[in-house]
Amino acid sequence: MVMIRVATEVERASCPGAVPFVVDHGDGFAGFGYAGASWAVDLYEWANAPTRVPQEHRHRINGLLLGYSVPAISRHEDENSGRRFDEVATSA
Repeated sequence: MVMIRVATEVERASCPGAVPFVVDHGDGFAGFGYAGASWAVDLYEWANAPTRVPQEHRHRINGLLLGYSVPAISRHEDENSGRRFDEVATSA
């Protein structure tokens, strides 16, 4: 039901030419927004399936889909290249 409500809101706020989307990631989270074409939503959905695409490629694809340049993505990777772990939440 939550996904349907979010999709309805995203669709209502859409502008001409934009493709509104809500993609369920299957882990209690979803991606939503607007794309320039339906194939971009297909690519986003594929790229964010953890069993299909390694995380480092997922971030690169998402960066490109969000409009970041290749040099900007490279700079981001260079600045964070020493970290080879995921953040872990700790309880206080």
